[in-house]
Amino acid sequence: MAMEAQLTTGSIGRESGGGDYRITVEGSLSEQWSDRLAGMQISVRPRLHRKPLTILAGRVRDQAALFGVLNSLYELQLRILSVESTAACETTPHDYP
Repeated sequence: MAMEAQLTTGSIGRESGGGDYRITVEGSLSEQWSDRLAGMQISVRPRLHRKPLTILAGRVRDQAALFGVLNSLYELQLRILSVESTAACETTPHDYP
């Protein structure tokens, strides 16, 4: 499975890669996965006639933790749609059809 993610980084945690992030994946993921995914908050948004979107939001301590979350999502075979720093998300919200 190819990881086709849009990575948007701001100045948050630039040295260590840590900071607040929002990750959007295609498919449904239970909130029970939160502990395995760096304690990120998980919410699922249904879409008509399409797979739901799962949005993970939270703080990661460094780049290694961020890549750990992304790797776990990849292993769960969830298509990663975007990875955004919170600062970037708040100024440019995305709507997925």
